[in-house]
Amino acid sequence: MSYKQGLNIFLCGLITIGIAACGGLSEEELVATAIVETRAAATPTPLPINLTITLQDDLGNPMPETRIKVKGKAQKTNADGLIQLADIDDSIQVEANQQGYELFDETFSLNQGENAITIQLERNPFGLLPTDACNTDETLLFIEDFEDRLAENFYGIDDGALDEYSIGVDGTGNVVMRVENINHEHTFYMDGQFENTILRFRIKFITESEVNFMLSWQASFEKFAQAQYTYIINTYEPIIAFRQDGREGSMKTDPMDTNASKMPSVGEWHLIEVGTFDGVNILYLDGELVTRFTDKDPLDPGSFGFGQFIYDTTPLTGLMYVDDFSICGLTTDIKPLDKASNTQ
Repeated sequence: MSYKQGLNIFLCGLITIGIAACGGLSEEELVATAIVETRAAATPTPLPINLTITLQDDLGNPMPETRIKVKGKAQKTNADGLIQLADIDDSIQVEANQQGYELFDETFSLNQGENAITIQLERNPFGLLPTDACNTDETLLFIEDFEDRLAENFYGIDDGALDEYSIGVDGTGNVVMRVENINHEHTFYMDGQFENTILRFRIKFITESEVNFMLSWQASFEKFAQAQYTYIINTYEPIIAFRQDGREGSMKTDPMDTNASKMPSVGEWHLIEVGTFDGVNILYLDGELVTRFTDKDPLDPGSFGFGQFIYDTTPLTGLMYVDDFSICGLTTDIKPLDKASNTQ
């Protein structure tokens, strides 16, 4: 058999669609038909699915170095507020749960090739933004506004161990911590020991009574011998401040000088700021200095706690709200928040 006859037989074997017989085709026709049939049978390679996510705040500004979840896995935006993903599935869930904003949780269907999604978060009107919690020369260490209806790392609240405390909604839709009734129970923050810091929170006395709010600062709750700076806040007398030391039954107190004209009022939000820096202890009420005390033997780093109490055994009930806790690290002297306000 000649070369030409062999080529004809080989090419005829390749061509199976649309040709009844090969005998009448020339060599050139057979080659051309084989090329066409081979190309038609080839499966094109699909394009990969790529995605660029742009994360923006409520004003349309990019949110750099911000963590979100993509299909349950943490991802972090770059300096331009972008996340770029390559060769992913055609359906993807994106969750952004940022402090001070409403929860974003949505599933997107993607096409082959390049995809782009812009996520603009919606501001929670009652959420505390990290940028509003500290001054520009301070470092945010802790923030809690209860908008997720949890009081994480506050003793006895989420698990219901303390009856006085609960997370609820006030009349405006704001989620707050409610402190009510008088069982002399105290909660405290369990996750951290703080030094050279300032604690900020808001308080609102709902009922008018001789109920006191006691704040413990730089406290060590794990030791039987407690040492702390104590502030007693109410609506019927000036704020009382003192350092507290000693064991149960032999407690020693050293009073601090206070501004006798400053006290909260009923039915209004007030901003409390209490800080310690290099032995100096300061408390501000709505941005105004209440007490300044220099401790020659400063306490060790500690946490904070609070609760209600009364001076005598007279049955009393009281209700107050607390909200928007933050702790900021200090590198210089204590000063009030630039945006100090009780208007929220």
